Amino acid sequence: MNSSKNRKIYDPETEEAKQDVDELPHDFLDPEKSTINGLLDNKPPDRKYLIKNLLTKDPLITIAAPGGMGKGYCALQTAVSMATQIPLFKNPNFTVPKAGNVVFLSLEDDRHVVRERLWAIYHNVTATMTDDEKADIKAKMEKRIIIPPSAGKMFPLFPDKSRKNMKALIKFITEIGNVKLLILDPANLLLHEDLSKNDMVSRFTQKLQEVSKETKATIMLLTHTNKFAMRDSQSGGDSTGVLGAVSLVNTSRVVYTMRSPGDAYLKEYELFEEPENYVILHNAKGNYVPRGMGNVLLKRADGGVLEYIALKPDDPMKHPNGIASLVQKQPGIGKTELLRMYCEQAGTARRDAEKAIYSAEKGKLIVIGPEKKNNRISYFPPSDAVEEEEL
Repeated sequence: MNSSKNRKIYDPETEEAKQDVDELPHDFLDPEKSTINGLLDNKPPDRKYLIKNLLTKDPLITIAAPGGMGKGYCALQTAVSMATQIPLFKNPNFTVPKAGNVVFLSLEDDRHVVRERLWAIYHNVTATMTDDEKADIKAKMEKRIIIPPSAGKMFPLFPDKSRKNMKALIKFITEIGNVKLLILDPANLLLHEDLSKNDMVSRFTQKLQEVSKETKATIMLLTHTNKFAMRDSQSGGDSTGVLGAVSLVNTSRVVYTMRSPGDAYLKEYELFEEPENYVILHNAKGNYVPRGMGNVLLKRADGGVLEYIALKPDDPMKHPNGIASLVQKQPGIGKTELLRMYCEQAGTARRDAEKAIYSAEKGKLIVIGPEKKNNRISYFPPSDAVEEEEL
């Protein structure tokens, strides 16, 4: 029997269709409500962060990485930081303004894997603490980190098929209370559909945002990356590396990818020891990550725990004091000659010497002299530079 005979055809001209359209909320299309009056009276409020300088308090955040790269550790370490207010990855810039509960719903990692990772993270963050401090951290982790035994379970959250699951999840989070972060892992099992289907992924992520709105929890969605895109050093860190439909990226307010640094990166920063343990956490999407925080270099410590690695401070700008010293010996030296002499004496690249000049100027060790058209540089000690400004 052909089921199409019984199928109701949508006709936009019917009274029923017109009534449906009329009932849609159009109250936002009001000229009086559409002015910008009041928006310029005061400075906008600061962005709210879960993890300062890294994760904003937004409905949906996506973390994408190849298998084995460390996204599970990244998620669990975020959970520990949220529960204890210990800076994430031991980076002093990644502080937690306000602690809260975290729910980690994983359909992949079993209880044994989770226990191993939590054990490693706990001992990593408490390595230098007293027994009393360790006990306090342990108590906060046990109180605020909630991990249901969901590994291997069928728990799709696709809205058209599993509304009961979605409602059960909302009820669970609401009953716990004060859940700041809900971590869902992995996206493909929770969707229970092909991630490349754009319309399905779009409806799925819209439903997740509704969960976020109802529970007031930020959702962190873990997913995989496109192996071929991640091999490309140009696109490997951006949002094109995220596996699945483009709507997954479009509906996420913040997207981070994780990948291994390329050989050129390792060579540039002289990361020759255990190169296989380095990971780059890259901000592929998000306008609220401060400049300089878009690429975070991490290294796997004991047990696989990720730790922040600070690059050599003199790497971007080679020895501005050396530049100033050379100018002091050669007052009125031309910039081209200064670059040549410094590159020759310090054995560095011209680009690094130019950055060193900029750094020295910024630090008031040297200033461009009055003969700017001749591109000449004059030297002032810091005190003289201040007096020059005051004059």
